Amino acid sequence: SWDTVISIDSYPKNGGFAQGLTRRDRPGGTAANTAVALATAGVDVNLVSFLGDDENGARLNQYLSDVRGLKLHAQVLPGPSLHALITVDAAGERTVFALERNRLPEIEFNFEFNARDIVVFPVWRDEYLKWLQQANGQSSFTVVGSRALLNPTTSADIAIGSQSDVRDVEPNFKRFSAYILTKGKDGSTYLAVDEKFEMPALDVNVVDATGAGDAYLAGLLLGLAENNSIRTSMEYATRWAAATVARATSIPPAWGEVPQTGRENR
Repeated sequence: SWDTVISIDSYPKNGGFAQGLTRRDRPGGTAANTAVALATAGVDVNLVSFLGDDENGARLNQYLSDVRGLKLHAQVLPGPSLHALITVDAAGERTVFALERNRLPEIEFNFEFNARDIVVFPVWRDEYLKWLQQANGQSSFTVVGSRALLNPTTSADIAIGSQSDVRDVEPNFKRFSAYILTKGKDGSTYLAVDEKFEMPALDVNVVDATGAGDAYLAGLLLGLAENNSIRTSMEYATRWAAATVARATSIPPAWGEVPQTGRENR
Protein backbone atom coordinates (compact mmCIF):
# COMPACT_ATOMS: atom_id res chain seq x y z
CA SER A 1 0.00 0.00 0.00
CA TRP A 2 1.02 3.60 -0.56
CA ASP A 3 0.41 5.52 2.68
CA THR A 4 -0.46 9.19 3.10
CA VAL A 5 0.23 10.01 6.76
CA ILE A 6 -1.15 13.14 8.43
CA SER A 7 -0.18 14.12 11.97
CA ILE A 8 -2.76 15.96 14.08
CA ASP A 9 -2.95 17.20 17.67
CA SER A 10 -6.15 15.33 18.51
CA TYR A 11 -9.25 13.89 16.90
CA PRO A 12 -12.27 16.19 16.69
CA LYS A 13 -15.77 15.26 17.69
CA ASN A 14 -18.00 13.94 14.91
CA GLY A 15 -18.59 16.78 12.46
CA GLY A 16 -15.69 18.81 13.87
CA PHE A 17 -12.39 20.04 12.43
CA ALA A 18 -8.76 19.01 12.91
CA GLN A 19 -5.72 20.82 11.50
CA GLY A 20 -3.12 18.63 9.87
CA LEU A 21 0.37 19.45 11.16
CA THR A 22 2.52 17.44 8.75
CA ARG A 23 1.92 15.24 5.73
CA ARG A 24 4.17 12.41 4.56
CA ASP A 25 3.76 9.96 1.69
CA ARG A 26 5.55 6.65 2.10
CA PRO A 27 5.38 2.95 1.18
CA GLY A 28 3.53 0.74 3.63
CA GLY A 29 1.10 -2.14 3.96
CA THR A 30 1.26 -4.85 6.63
CA ALA A 31 2.63 -7.67 4.45
CA ALA A 32 5.18 -5.43 2.72
CA ASN A 33 6.40 -3.87 5.98
CA THR A 34 6.83 -7.30 7.56
CA ALA A 35 8.61 -8.72 4.50
CA VAL A 36 11.00 -5.76 4.21
CA ALA A 37 11.85 -5.99 7.91
CA LEU A 38 12.56 -9.74 7.68
CA ALA A 39 14.80 -9.22 4.66
CA THR A 40 17.03 -6.92 6.73
CA ALA A 41 17.57 -9.84 9.14
CA GLY A 42 18.79 -12.14 6.37
CA VAL A 43 15.63 -14.25 6.14
CA ASP A 44 14.74 -15.65 2.70
CA VAL A 45 11.46 -13.82 2.06
CA ASN A 46 8.90 -14.10 -0.72
CA LEU A 47 6.18 -11.43 -0.89
CA VAL A 48 3.05 -12.33 -2.88
CA SER A 49 0.88 -9.31 -3.67
CA PHE A 50 -0.55 -7.15 -6.41
CA LEU A 51 0.10 -3.65 -7.73
CA GLY A 52 -2.07 -1.35 -9.78
CA ASP A 53 -0.89 0.07 -13.08
CA ASP A 54 -0.77 3.59 -11.63
CA GLU A 55 1.95 5.92 -10.30
CA ASN A 56 1.71 4.50 -6.79
CA GLY A 57 2.18 1.00 -8.18
CA ALA A 58 5.34 2.10 -9.97
CA ARG A 59 6.68 3.69 -6.77
CA LEU A 60 5.96 0.58 -4.73
CA ASN A 61 7.46 -1.72 -7.33
CA GLN A 62 10.69 0.31 -7.41
CA TYR A 63 10.90 0.42 -3.61
CA LEU A 64 10.26 -3.30 -3.07
CA SER A 65 12.44 -4.42 -5.97
CA ASP A 66 15.40 -2.60 -4.41
CA VAL A 67 15.13 -4.45 -1.07
CA ARG A 68 18.03 -6.89 -0.85
CA GLY A 69 16.93 -10.42 0.02
CA LEU A 70 13.27 -9.87 -0.84
CA LYS A 71 11.74 -11.77 -3.74
CA LEU A 72 8.74 -9.82 -5.00
CA HIS A 73 5.89 -11.67 -6.73
CA ALA A 74 3.52 -8.80 -7.53
CA GLN A 75 1.06 -9.14 -10.37
CA VAL A 76 0.10 -5.83 -11.98
CA LEU A 77 -3.67 -5.44 -12.26
CA PRO A 78 -5.48 -2.72 -14.21
CA GLY A 79 -6.60 0.10 -11.92
CA PRO A 80 -5.34 1.69 -8.71
CA SER A 81 -2.87 0.28 -6.21
CA LEU A 82 -3.80 0.06 -2.56
CA HIS A 83 -3.65 3.49 -0.92
CA ALA A 84 -4.32 4.36 2.71
CA LEU A 85 -4.87 7.62 4.60
CA ILE A 86 -3.39 7.40 8.10
CA THR A 87 -3.84 9.95 10.86
CA VAL A 88 -1.45 10.00 13.82
CA ASP A 89 -2.34 12.00 16.95
CA ALA A 90 -0.06 13.59 19.53
CA ALA A 91 0.02 10.35 21.56
CA GLY A 92 1.25 8.40 18.54
CA GLU A 93 -2.02 6.52 18.07
CA ARG A 94 -2.99 5.96 14.47
CA THR A 95 -6.22 5.51 12.53
CA VAL A 96 -6.17 3.95 9.06
CA PHE A 97 -8.63 4.66 6.24
CA ALA A 98 -8.32 2.31 3.25
CA LEU A 99 -8.96 4.27 0.07
CA GLU A 100 -8.95 1.38 -2.41
CA ARG A 101 -10.35 -2.16 -2.52
CA ASN A 102 -8.04 -5.12 -1.90
CA ARG A 103 -7.91 -7.20 -5.10
CA LEU A 104 -5.37 -9.82 -4.08
CA PRO A 105 -7.83 -12.69 -4.73
CA GLU A 106 -7.76 -11.67 -8.42
CA ILE A 107 -4.13 -12.65 -8.94
CA GLU A 108 -2.98 -15.91 -10.52
CA PHE A 109 -1.74 -17.99 -7.59
CA ASN A 110 0.54 -20.79 -8.72
CA PHE A 111 2.92 -21.27 -5.79
CA GLU A 112 3.96 -24.56 -4.21
CA PHE A 113 4.86 -24.86 -0.52
CA ASN A 114 6.87 -27.38 1.48
CA ALA A 115 7.59 -28.32 5.10
CA ARG A 116 10.47 -25.81 5.33
CA ASP A 117 8.21 -22.87 4.55
CA ILE A 118 6.54 -20.51 6.99
CA VAL A 119 3.45 -19.25 5.17
CA VAL A 120 1.90 -16.10 6.60
CA PHE A 121 -1.41 -14.31 6.01
CA PRO A 122 -0.94 -11.22 8.22
CA VAL A 123 -4.33 -9.64 7.51
CA TRP A 124 -6.89 -12.39 7.11
CA ARG A 125 -9.58 -12.40 4.44
CA ASP A 126 -11.79 -15.42 3.80
CA GLU A 127 -10.81 -15.32 0.13
CA TYR A 128 -7.39 -16.65 1.18
CA LEU A 129 -8.82 -19.90 2.58
CA LYS A 130 -7.88 -22.06 -0.43
CA TRP A 131 -4.26 -20.88 -0.20
CA LEU A 132 -4.13 -21.53 3.55
CA GLN A 133 -5.52 -25.03 3.02
CA GLN A 134 -2.91 -25.63 0.34
CA ALA A 135 -0.11 -24.59 2.71
CA ASN A 136 -1.50 -26.78 5.50
CA GLY A 137 -1.82 -29.70 3.10
CA GLN A 138 1.82 -29.35 2.09
CA SER A 139 2.98 -29.40 5.75
CA SER A 140 4.07 -25.76 5.90
CA PHE A 141 4.09 -23.90 9.20
CA THR A 142 1.16 -21.48 8.93
CA VAL A 143 0.52 -18.16 10.66
CA VAL A 144 -2.71 -16.18 10.20
CA GLY A 145 -4.11 -12.86 11.34
CA SER A 146 -6.56 -13.08 14.22
CA ARG A 147 -9.62 -12.36 12.07
CA ALA A 148 -9.26 -15.93 10.78
CA LEU A 149 -10.66 -17.07 14.13
CA LEU A 150 -14.09 -15.86 13.00
CA ASN A 151 -14.19 -18.36 10.13
CA PRO A 152 -14.94 -21.84 11.53
CA THR A 153 -13.24 -23.56 8.57
CA THR A 154 -9.78 -22.04 9.16
CA SER A 155 -6.92 -23.76 10.96
CA ALA A 156 -3.25 -22.86 11.41
CA ASP A 157 -0.25 -23.32 13.67
CA ILE A 158 -0.47 -19.78 15.09
CA ALA A 159 -3.17 -17.13 15.05
CA ILE A 160 -1.84 -13.67 15.92
CA GLY A 161 -3.44 -10.27 16.33
CA SER A 162 -4.76 -7.58 18.59
CA GLN A 163 -6.70 -8.78 21.60
CA SER A 164 -9.35 -6.17 20.83
CA ASP A 165 -10.12 -7.88 17.49
CA VAL A 166 -11.07 -11.21 19.09
CA ARG A 167 -12.19 -10.21 22.56
CA ASP A 168 -15.29 -12.44 22.49
CA VAL A 169 -13.77 -15.44 20.68
CA GLU A 170 -13.00 -18.57 22.71
CA PRO A 171 -9.71 -20.37 21.91
CA ASN A 172 -10.10 -23.55 19.89
CA PHE A 173 -6.90 -25.59 20.08
CA LYS A 174 -8.24 -28.14 17.61
CA ARG A 175 -8.11 -25.46 14.91
CA PHE A 176 -5.09 -23.45 16.07
CA SER A 177 -2.10 -24.84 17.93
CA ALA A 178 -1.43 -21.49 19.62
CA TYR A 179 -2.68 -17.93 19.94
CA ILE A 180 -0.64 -14.77 20.36
CA LEU A 181 -2.64 -11.73 21.46
CA THR A 182 -0.99 -8.31 21.30
CA LYS A 183 -2.08 -5.62 23.77
CA GLY A 184 -0.03 -2.52 22.96
CA LYS A 185 1.68 -1.08 26.04
CA ASP A 186 0.40 -4.07 28.04
CA GLY A 187 2.57 -6.47 26.07
CA SER A 188 1.36 -9.75 24.58
CA THR A 189 -0.03 -13.12 25.66
CA TYR A 190 0.80 -16.62 24.46
CA LEU A 191 -1.92 -19.26 24.71
CA ALA A 192 -1.54 -22.97 23.93
CA VAL A 193 -3.29 -26.06 25.21
CA ASP A 194 -0.48 -26.79 27.68
CA GLU A 195 1.12 -23.37 28.22
CA LYS A 196 0.26 -19.73 28.86
CA PHE A 197 2.54 -16.79 29.58
CA GLU A 198 2.70 -13.01 29.38
CA MET A 199 5.40 -11.05 27.55
CA PRO A 200 5.77 -7.49 28.94
CA ALA A 201 6.14 -4.54 26.60
CA LEU A 202 9.20 -2.28 26.69
CA ASP A 203 8.97 1.23 28.09
CA VAL A 204 9.53 3.61 25.15
CA ASN A 205 8.29 7.01 24.05
CA VAL A 206 5.62 6.35 21.40
CA VAL A 207 6.04 8.62 18.37
CA ASP A 208 4.04 6.70 15.74
CA ALA A 209 2.34 3.36 16.42
CA THR A 210 1.57 2.68 12.76
CA GLY A 211 4.02 -0.18 12.16
CA ALA A 212 4.02 -1.75 15.63
CA GLY A 213 2.05 -4.85 14.67
CA ASP A 214 4.12 -5.36 11.51
CA ALA A 215 7.37 -5.18 13.48
CA TYR A 216 6.02 -7.54 16.13
CA LEU A 217 5.09 -10.07 13.45
CA ALA A 218 8.51 -9.71 11.82
CA GLY A 219 10.27 -10.41 15.11
CA LEU A 220 8.10 -13.44 15.79
CA LEU A 221 8.77 -14.85 12.32
CA LEU A 222 12.49 -14.20 12.61
CA GLY A 223 12.60 -16.19 15.82
CA LEU A 224 10.64 -19.04 14.27
CA ALA A 225 12.84 -19.04 11.16
CA GLU A 226 15.88 -19.39 13.41
CA ASN A 227 14.22 -22.33 15.21
CA ASN A 228 14.13 -20.43 18.50
CA SER A 229 11.61 -21.08 21.26
CA ILE A 230 8.28 -19.27 21.14
CA ARG A 231 9.34 -17.20 24.18
CA THR A 232 12.54 -16.04 22.50
CA SER A 233 10.62 -15.33 19.29
CA MET A 234 8.18 -13.15 21.23
CA GLU A 235 11.11 -11.34 22.85
CA TYR A 236 12.39 -10.54 19.35
CA ALA A 237 8.91 -9.34 18.45
CA THR A 238 8.64 -7.10 21.51
CA ARG A 239 12.00 -5.43 20.91
CA TRP A 240 11.30 -4.81 17.22
CA ALA A 241 7.87 -3.32 17.95
CA ALA A 242 9.33 -1.01 20.61
CA ALA A 243 12.03 0.23 18.24
CA THR A 244 9.39 0.92 15.58
CA VAL A 245 6.93 2.97 17.63
CA ALA A 246 9.79 5.20 18.80
CA ARG A 247 10.18 6.46 15.19
CA ALA A 248 7.99 8.45 12.82
CA THR A 249 7.65 5.65 10.28
CA SER A 250 5.37 2.76 9.42
CA ILE A 251 8.30 0.68 8.14
CA PRO A 252 10.14 -1.19 10.91
CA PRO A 253 13.83 -0.30 11.26
CA ALA A 254 16.40 -2.82 10.10
CA TRP A 255 16.92 -5.67 12.57
CA GLY A 256 20.52 -4.53 13.08
CA GLU A 257 19.22 -1.20 14.42
CA VAL A 258 16.98 -2.81 17.05
CA PRO A 259 18.44 -2.64 20.60
CA GLN A 260 19.15 -6.12 21.86
CA THR A 261 18.17 -5.30 25.43
CA GLY A 262 15.62 -2.96 26.96
CA ARG A 263 13.91 -2.09 30.17
CA GLU A 264 10.66 -3.99 30.60
CA ASN A 265 7.52 -2.00 31.30
CA ARG A 266 6.18 -3.68 34.42
